[in-house]
Amino acid sequence: MDLRAEPLVICVPKIEKSRYYAVQLSDLYSFNVGYIGSRATGNDPGCYLIAGPDWEGDTPKGIKKVFPIATRLAIAIFRTQLFNPADMPNVIKIQAGYKVQPLSVFLKQPSPPAPPTIDFSKFTDDAFKMDFPRYLNFLLQFCPEVPEERELRAKFAAIGIAPGKPFESLSDVQKGELAVGLKEGYDAIEKQVANIGKDINGWQVGAAFGDRAFYHGDYLL
Repeated sequence: MDLRAEPLVICVPKIEKSRYYAVQLSDLYSFNVGYIGSRATGNDPGCYLIAGPDWEGDTPKGIKKVFPIATRLAIAIFRTQLFNPADMPNVIKIQAGYKVQPLSVFLKQPSPPAPPTIDFSKFTDDAFKMDFPRYLNFLLQFCPEVPEERELRAKFAAIGIAPGKPFESLSDVQKGELAVGLKEGYDAIEKQVANIGKDINGWQVGAAFGDRAFYHGDYLL
């Protein structure tokens, strides 16, 4: 979802109480901001406002709830329960009832000026390896600094990681240090994955997804 120019409105139809559905809302940090759905908001019809960090205003008439998003790009994942193969037409009908529109369209008002087109870099496997600083600088343009990250962002800036800044070429020594750091980082991630939750009868039971408060600065998790 592009939230740079204005918020988006997600409207859902009435869904029978026996059927589970959910719209998961996540920001560019991959934090789960909130949910629309059976467990969170119920199965009655309704419209919900997804607002980026630059939006200011009162809750418009006809909106059940506002979900503030800390980043200018976000994602919505729609899930609708399917009971059996014969139930597919019912699911398709429900999916056709999901509606996403800009706030201006919802309010029948003129649209604001369109934001500049985003020139996305071509994605490669190296985005998670030696070239990750360049991708990170690109993505940070859409992530306004929040108080919890002020100190972290200052550390980033000291090594050339900052919103929209081109990442400078590294020397051979620096490339070697980066390669070591990447290996140590991935080793730490694999160790964390293996130790999430508790072993209960052979099942790893625990939580690894939540909002910013859930992680509380634990970026490894």
